Amino acid sequence: MGVISRMTMRVFAIVLFIFASVGVFAGQLILKNTSSSPITCTVDGWTRASGGSFDWFIKVEPGQSFYVGQNTSRPNPPIINWANCNNLQTRAMTLTPKGPNQTLVLNGQQTRVLNVSLYSYLPTLPTDNFESLVAYVVKSWQAQHPDVLLNAVLSQEVKIYDFTKLRTILGNDGFDVVELDVLYLGFLADNQLINPAQISGDAPWPVALAGSTYKGQLWGIPSWLCMNFIYAFDKAITRQKTLDNLLSYMNSHMNSLPSAVPALAGSFNGHWAVPSN
Repeated sequence: MGVISRMTMRVFAIVLFIFASVGVFAGQLILKNTSSSPITCTVDGWTRASGGSFDWFIKVEPGQSFYVGQNTSRPNPPIINWANCNNLQTRAMTLTPKGPNQTLVLNGQQTRVLNVSLYSYLPTLPTDNFESLVAYVVKSWQAQHPDVLLNAVLSQEVKIYDFTKLRTILGNDGFDVVELDVLYLGFLADNQLINPAQISGDAPWPVALAGSTYKGQLWGIPSWLCMNFIYAFDKAITRQKTLDNLLSYMNSHMNSLPSAVPALAGSFNGHWAVPSN
């Protein structure tokens, strides 16, 4: 242990005060200690090697949570990309002041890290920004896999639709597992950015399996299935299981509709709808 001057201790106390009371802000890293012993962490931006003015060793007491924000005074952009707790280091966290909070659950049993990027282009509550969803995923997953520290990132700050950044996202400095859009599956496979996959659990729906297959090879495990929905007052619509059946049914019932009323109306506005359909 080194000697800490009185001035250093004063500055350190101010930093502790600031970050112990920032839970109401977004973009914070939440270090949650569920073990019975204290856990010490260092965080990107708060070490000399990452642009900080000193090495901050954050001690998280048992049963407590500690909020850490970005170091906005360092030369690098205000972002947190890694945290090191008990010599386990995450990466590619992409925590910015505009993004959601992210939680690391530290149970004292973990021996390795799994870095995962979850698909973020989903509906969410205006004031939540996926935080509740990710916290639930992390809590549930850690209970089933106590030996692995899960770094689960669900943020649009991870630019999965930027082809120039995909190499980094899928590279050694990126994630171990990534949820990607199969619209550009061919690009990923042809450029050897992903590895062939194999399904060992339950078989997915055939349409999901086909969407994850390219040139006869399976390249991913289907996790989300996007589709269009039809809203109708006619309950018989639910019995039309294929597009051909739907079109045939609608053609046979159009005579009962006023001429000015369309049989089916839809909106494909927006820059995602057209390429997806």
